Amino acid sequence: MGQQVIGFHLPGEIVGIDALASGHHASQAQALERTSICELPFSELERITSQIPALHRQLLRVISREVIKEHQHLVTMGQQQAQVRLAIFLKSLADRYKALRRNSNHLMLSMSRNDIASYLGLAVETVSRLFTRFEDMGALAVQGKSVGVLRPDLLQQLCELVDGGLASRKVS
Repeated sequence: MGQQVIGFHLPGEIVGIDALASGHHASQAQALERTSICELPFSELERITSQIPALHRQLLRVISREVIKEHQHLVTMGQQQAQVRLAIFLKSLADRYKALRRNSNHLMLSMSRNDIASYLGLAVETVSRLFTRFEDMGALAVQGKSVGVLRPDLLQQLCELVDGGLASRKVS
């Protein structure tokens, strides 16, 4: 059985919360570029958060955001067409770059097209064709792993495209 990519993490994001319930990780992480990590054993985290209630609340918010992000990914993969999946992936990555105070209009994709395809539940050929289509539309400038977002507004519209039309997206 092949590997299934379940996420891509950027600096400052938490990895490994899947082990909080059982003490065992259901997945493994692989660094795609030079990476620094800070390992914090759960017992130490429990000790610190019991002494600092505000930190405990913040940790719960971070974990909640991760659960929401994974839920949104599952919904997107189950319901959206390929073009929308890639657009949402790129828009999400740009938003995460912006939160890190990086240039959200210039994305460096450390991952391979195969990894992106695995994450999006698509064939690698589909991902490559969609990058070309987004370039032809004027939304992106793609040069290998470097992706320039030329039209963030158009990328946003592509995120909302369903069956050839725009759809209203609501979170309840």
